Amino acid sequence: MHTELYTLLRSSKQLDDLGALGEFCGGFHDVVGYSSLGDVFLRDPDTKEYAVVYLQKHGFPARKYGPYDTVEKFQESVLEDKSFAEYCLKPEAVAELRDRIGDLNDSEVYFPQPFPCLGGSGELSTYSKGNVWVYFDILGQSVE
Repeated sequence: MHTELYTLLRSSKQLDDLGALGEFCGGFHDVVGYSSLGDVFLRDPDTKEYAVVYLQKHGFPARKYGPYDTVEKFQESVLEDKSFAEYCLKPEAVAELRDRIGDLNDSEVYFPQPFPCLGGSGELSTYSKGNVWVYFDILGQSVE
């Protein structure tokens, strides 16, 4: 499922699909989606706990959002929550980027260039767009 602010995968992917970024994801094994600004949504298949790894924040902090029986329950309880949208999904920033850079195609996200971990400012004026899986891998390699 793809919205303007996030994408939920039809079938979850494994940490290997994140490339070098996978090592920063703790005990979570399933990638269930990502935000349009490149944060990643994860699930532990054993505990059914979900987490969001905030990739544009220093140190890639992960926040656990509790167990949910289904991805749809996670979506309803977390992704559709207004305060979560303002903190993570940032609808105003996404709208500005869409107007400046264009709509995202399948498997694309917006991201700053250079990455903040490499000295970039993270300002919206520095954003570009590209393939989410390449972005995850390159970002992971950038902090090794």
